[in-house]
Amino acid sequence: MVLNHSDGIDEQGKSLIWAYVYHSPAIDSTLMFMVSDQTIIYTGELGWEPPSKTGLPDNWLDSQQAIAVAEQAGGQNYRQTNQDVFVGGWLSRQIYPLLADSAVWGFNYYSSTSDPMTLFVDAVTGELLSDISVELTAQQRLADVLQAAQNWAADAVLTLVSPAAPLEINGVAAGWVYVFYSSSKGQYRNFYATSQGPIGSEAQTMAQPPSNEPLPTGWINSDIAMAVAEANGGGNYRAANSNVLVVGSVSKNILSYYGEPSKAVWRFLYGSSTSSHFIIYVDAESGAFIPQSDPILTTARYNLEAADYIVAGFSNDAALTYVMNNIGTIASDGTADGWLFTYYSAAKDSFVSYQIMSGYPAMIWDFDGGLGSKDELPENWLNSDQVISIADANGGTQFRTSYGDARVQGLLTLNYPGGNYQISPETPVWRIQYSTSLADTFLIVLIHALNGAIIPPISAIEEALTAGEIPETFALSQNYPNPFNNSLNKKNSTIEIINVCLSGGSSLSIIDVLPESVLSQPMVYKPDFLEKAGLLEVD
Repeated sequence: MVLNHSDGIDEQGKSLIWAYVYHSPAIDSTLMFMVSDQTIIYTGELGWEPPSKTGLPDNWLDSQQAIAVAEQAGGQNYRQTNQDVFVGGWLSRQIYPLLADSAVWGFNYYSSTSDPMTLFVDAVTGELLSDISVELTAQQRLADVLQAAQNWAADAVLTLVSPAAPLEINGVAAGWVYVFYSSSKGQYRNFYATSQGPIGSEAQTMAQPPSNEPLPTGWINSDIAMAVAEANGGGNYRAANSNVLVVGSVSKNILSYYGEPSKAVWRFLYGSSTSSHFIIYVDAESGAFIPQSDPILTTARYNLEAADYIVAGFSNDAALTYVMNNIGTIASDGTADGWLFTYYSAAKDSFVSYQIMSGYPAMIWDFDGGLGSKDELPENWLNSDQVISIADANGGTQFRTSYGDARVQGLLTLNYPGGNYQISPETPVWRIQYSTSLADTFLIVLIHALNGAIIPPISAIEEALTAGEIPETFALSQNYPNPFNNSLNKKNSTIEIINVCLSGGSSLSIIDVLPESVLSQPMVYKPDFLEKAGLLEVD
């Protein structure tokens, strides 16, 4: 199997990274090699079941040839008429039902402004294959999924169903994820279904589902539940906003905050770039709309319980390393649309991040935030509402008032990079940044995350002294090394300077005691200066 990884495929069939999947029947192992610029950048076991373990033919068409067929058949028009187009591609057997044993290129075209489009190309002949529907409801291939789960564990029960891609208005998606639990194995396992091809599966390692209780046998399909959601606020949300994306899931324990953990519920989250998100609940057995009052904007700690719960499925040694709001801005009461919680597992030597919105998981991915801190935050860190009130009182409110488009971001971490601040690595810090669309216009407030104290920046002189950039003592030796030789006059005097930054730009000014004359010139360091530590010769 061959597929592009990370980056999309351009019109010439090029991608930044390609992944090549090999299977060995002798050892029953499947490896993936990721290649960028003809260099292998990653090698590891494949964590999911490939569509086929049969080898590809030697004469398969390269991506440049295959995508040329797809572009001519509608791909080029899709790129030109839509925004933010992403094209994913894969080459394998068993991905096109009518030619199950043949090697086929599949290209998925995605855009935030249009429905996705999938085109298939015969990987040997280059023939464009007839289009087939790539969208399906949650129950469309449920029988196949149940059979695959039974092959994994006889006591496997279905606990959660969620779309693998955004939901369309009629409740269909390009693929679905089904999470099963086996009490005999004590494990969860994910199964994946699309409209064609075999059922894929992989171990559930990234998150713990809300419940290990089975869904009722009569749970309603996604198209029915979506229709209820659209009629009870979803349609109005679409009409009032642009670029609306909808994700959803059906499970028990979703309404645990309301004392109804045993009720199976469809939960739909509507999101848009132009508005705060919107949540709708539908009874998964009766199809009735469930009016609930989930807070749309929440503080960081409101979402911590959900993050701690699901990270247990990733690793039992996972330590919370930092918290940040990654969606929208923080309001003056310390609430935001969504919060990101990043954990580090020493056992796995890897990070995992959970985006939580209104107390429920919205997204999961491998992410270290670029800070690299692996140290666990203390449990008693101040909540976002507490630190925002402190930050607002120290310039934040004035900034919000002065700039109508002010945005506020918050970050909680240990090992804060110093910069203009003197902070020990073990000090937990909330970094609150106020910014605006105007270039170089921002305000940063650092707050001790345990006691709420403001951490002031180092002044320019204090910072320079700390870095060793300002001399500490000075001494002038006239006519050095022979002060009695008047013929030297003012020539070849030596200035002794302690603790000066050799690489910095410096200048020297000499004022006599009258003062009648002033000498000012750049300091030019001679090559032999390093051999005369502390001495600088000037004319």
